[in-house]
Amino acid sequence: MPAPPEHPPPSRAGVMRFARYTLDRERRQLLADGQPVPIGGRAFDLLDELVRHAGRTVSTEALRRAVWPDRKVGDNNLRVQITALRKLLGEGVIALHATRGYRFTLPVDAGSEDDGARAAPAPPGNLPAQGSPLCGRDEALAAITEALGGQVRLTLVGPAGIGKTALARAAALARRDAFPDGAWWVELAALTELPQIVARVGALLQIDLPPEGALEALVRVLSERRLLLVLDNAEHLVDAVSAFADALLRHAPRVALLATSRRALRCAGEQLQRIGPLSLPQQPGLAAGRRSGAVAWFEARARRADPGFALTDANVDAVTELCRRLDGVALAIGLAAARLPALGLAGLHERLGDRLRLLTSGATDPRGHPLALSAALDWSFGLLAERERTVLCRLSVFSGSFSAGAAQALAADDTLDAWEVLAALDGLIEHSLLACDPASLQSAGAARHRLHESVRVYARARLDERGETPALQRRLALDLRARLTGPAEAGRAPPDRMAVTLPDADLDDLRAALAWAAEHDPALALGLAVDATPCLRRRAHHHEGRRIALGLLADPRCAAYPQALLGLRLALAALCFEQHALDETLAHAEAALQAARAAAEPDHARLGEAWSWIGVAQQMRGAFAPAEPALRQALVHHRLAGPAQAASLASDLNNLALVMVEQARFDEAQPLFEEALAVNRAIGRDWGVAVTLENLGEAAYARGDAVTARARWEEALPTMRRLAHVYQESLLLGYLALALRRLGEPVAAEAHAQESLRLALSHRLPALAADALVPLAGLALDRGDAMHCAVLLHVAQRQRGAAVAIGPTGVEARALAAASDAALGAAARVAARLQAERLGAEHGLAGAGRPAR
Repeated sequence: MPAPPEHPPPSRAGVMRFARYTLDRERRQLLADGQPVPIGGRAFDLLDELVRHAGRTVSTEALRRAVWPDRKVGDNNLRVQITALRKLLGEGVIALHATRGYRFTLPVDAGSEDDGARAAPAPPGNLPAQGSPLCGRDEALAAITEALGGQVRLTLVGPAGIGKTALARAAALARRDAFPDGAWWVELAALTELPQIVARVGALLQIDLPPEGALEALVRVLSERRLLLVLDNAEHLVDAVSAFADALLRHAPRVALLATSRRALRCAGEQLQRIGPLSLPQQPGLAAGRRSGAVAWFEARARRADPGFALTDANVDAVTELCRRLDGVALAIGLAAARLPALGLAGLHERLGDRLRLLTSGATDPRGHPLALSAALDWSFGLLAERERTVLCRLSVFSGSFSAGAAQALAADDTLDAWEVLAALDGLIEHSLLACDPASLQSAGAARHRLHESVRVYARARLDERGETPALQRRLALDLRARLTGPAEAGRAPPDRMAVTLPDADLDDLRAALAWAAEHDPALALGLAVDATPCLRRRAHHHEGRRIALGLLADPRCAAYPQALLGLRLALAALCFEQHALDETLAHAEAALQAARAAAEPDHARLGEAWSWIGVAQQMRGAFAPAEPALRQALVHHRLAGPAQAASLASDLNNLALVMVEQARFDEAQPLFEEALAVNRAIGRDWGVAVTLENLGEAAYARGDAVTARARWEEALPTMRRLAHVYQESLLLGYLALALRRLGEPVAAEAHAQESLRLALSHRLPALAADALVPLAGLALDRGDAMHCAVLLHVAQRQRGAAVAIGPTGVEARALAAASDAALGAAARVAARLQAERLGAEHGLAGAGRPAR
């Protein structure tokens, strides 16, 4: 007798039944629970073709021929009809194979309309019925069902509540016809050892097993059978399931195993399929939300709880944010959706901070525990070694992703060394409790990891129970301070604060550490705020830095730390200066100067820094007479402070030289620039070298040498980009636009000016936006549009407030203003000013300023 085919042949029956549906081919009608279901003609033809080949993958070409026999259509037509059917029947009913086509996954009963006779008896088994339709799992389901076609040891691995069981159930139902001896569901949650697994399988298959040698007896019987065993919740029985799988592989290779587990089983021949979170929308809006697995799952579960719920343009953003805060975890989203009738979307958002109590239901899981997020996490936590539990709890202090080095610095102590922490990280990854950030693997940097928010909340609660939270938060703040200041090297100047920084991914940790320290340790908060200021300046987070610093200044507890407050005043002067808040810059710098003068012994570094900010604030005002002596005082104190202040000395030299340039004292400026360049190169200060090159370009431009100016600025720009110094990058782009316009390259000039403007506006630095408007005004004048030129110049000046444009921008702005005034009559000049006022009022831009040197 020939062997039966692996898949049944296509059904030719007039009536085919699946789940609660009946497809009547002769009447071209689809019924649900006996009631007609509206369905288009093309969709019916497509469903007919898929159902007739149920369990088999039908190529897209074959489907197009069946549905559109008389014309050629593209894949998009087919996808539209597939989408319509999935909305009607459920997301997981039609599986996608990325290269081969589509498969109908539900079991189908075929027979006549009258007697319902079945074409073939259903294979034996005890698979649970398909519950809610799968959402966003097409590719994973296709890969799993494809793998189940052979002799497979497949393990679905993922964290608690991610949806492994639902996928295993759907895949087993889709492939059960391929196993003549049935597909069998084996729930392992309540079992504790290998003999219990053997006994459970024997009982399901009605195989009498002897008390001794039960495993050997079982595999002997199974050696003659072709069946599928689905082992659900195997993570607590890894060794036992691995031994069971190995015995089957040796003696019953035609038995396929599909397991779900929170970690790999490590049995021979095991294939791993990692199950990740449900997809989140990549764009706002209802259409993108419906394409998202997470949002579609929320909608399906919400409608089960409240049939009147509908996803709309008005609520899709709130649903998306909820799913994002729940990390796309199916269990958490489903439990949240079940609470919707009682709380509404706003209530769910408000209570997510207490998610461990919010996300629960009255049902129980296979272990008899409440179906709740906390119960699922309790189960995972209980499977960890004590070392892994300790590290998991300590990692909850991180707000976002973190590197292995940062984890070691935080979690290691006298009882747990750095290598043990690293081993614990491996264990947490294996248990699906720690996820790798995919973006970090694609970059040249170190891999970064993160806890799902729900895991982090759970672990923080366990850390609180251990009483370790305050110590760990302090340790994180101290580690961040160490990374912000950089390692000191013997015989060298301290690292340049404007070059030492944190990755963007660590900024959330910095914010959390600052907030914790401000509440619990004002001295640590002051030091951390000062150390964080260069990092915040580089990323143009000036508003945030000022808010933090002003909050600390207002805290009466900080008065007990006068030296730390002095440092904070100087940090505030830097932040205010770069936002062109010149009155505040002078106020903070003068307060710092008074405090430094009142010290028992002179602190030349602090005195020099205070004089420096006073000098540059006056310089920005165009008040060169008071600026020059202040900057000379800064030079004196920074020279007295010695090599440790070499970087500050170079900044003073640069700023004093720029004052000379503004007064056309080029011969006096040149040696100051040369000394600044030499100092910066001697201490390896790339940022300082780039700033000096920028200033040399300014001097060349002021002398009318646009060629040299362009060369200096183009040499400085890559360094500022490498250092991610947004402020300096925007400034240099604006300067280059001036030079390119002067050199007769209008297209390149406009491109540079627009990029400068984009950076300035996106980082809320309107004075740099004002600088970028000047070359655009010049280009307008070059095109003969004096009116537009005048409007742009007025808008730029409104953003500067009472300050004047200095440097190359000032040179160009004054020339352009004179030219546009000459070209316009008095009425037109008034009209330009009024139009600029309207534009300024519409955009609401405030003043900003030049970077510190």
